Amino acid sequence: MNTSRRDTRNAQQYIAAEEAKVQAQVDTKVAADKKAVDVGLRLFYIGPIGELKESFHSNPSGGIDSYKFSGLTRGKAQSLEDQKSAFLTFIDELAAEGTQLTESGGAERLAFYMFRQGDVFADLSSTVNWHRGLARLRELNVFAEGEIVTVEKPAAPPRAETQEELMSAIEKVDTSSREGTKKARRLVEQGFVNEKQPLFSRFISHMRSKPWHHPMTKTDQQSVTDFLVAKNLGLTEKSLDLARQQVLGCRTDDERLAHQIENDSRQASDYNFKREIRNQQLKMGAK
Repeated sequence: MNTSRRDTRNAQQYIAAEEAKVQAQVDTKVAADKKAVDVGLRLFYIGPIGELKESFHSNPSGGIDSYKFSGLTRGKAQSLEDQKSAFLTFIDELAAEGTQLTESGGAERLAFYMFRQGDVFADLSSTVNWHRGLARLRELNVFAEGEIVTVEKPAAPPRAETQEELMSAIEKVDTSSREGTKKARRLVEQGFVNEKQPLFSRFISHMRSKPWHHPMTKTDQQSVTDFLVAKNLGLTEKSLDLARQQVLGCRTDDERLAHQIENDSRQASDYNFKREIRNQQLKMGAK
């Protein structure tokens, strides 16, 4: 039996219409489920921080979000150091965007939400997940007024197109005054930090991860920059390695031993000195 093109087209339209009905029903069900989850979450996370903290500890099953609605990704077990590193990176990225979370409000509320999801499925060592968690709580509208602060981004200094232009700009600065010295310093910092920003970013990530787990706060980053500028070292892997030791105080066993030998006032022929060094070498070899 032959089937006309019109019959085929009608059948296809019918199938498409039925599929659209089914999809609409699914969408309606998902929307209803999400609304129910959203209402429960909002009731749990809104309100004074003190009450949220009490609920968090007294109700272990409260405040758990749905995996499909949260947007958070799963992950294997992570160390507290990895989670802390991701959180600090997230805070830095927010600041670069002109957004700040108050420590006793916004940041704490987000931390309660993220830790509760981390207990169930979420990967808290993922910086992306911290951003998604913030977006989720913003969607739920649970932050109190003033817990999220939008600040004006600091205006970036005009960037020289070439190294020659940068050097020319530095030479034109009158460094006889304190303000002139600061301006020249900013230009020098611009010259090597902006030019090699990826290297500096990798250094920050490296220091926040194993084996160092150093927080690399804004103060730490500025101290490293000041050290490199003051010593006229430029921004290289070697100079950052030196800053790691001398500015941040993060040294390997070998580096600590070398530092001790270099700065010990005793003579190398001193018996006690040699014995201490030998004991440390034995400990290092046993690791």
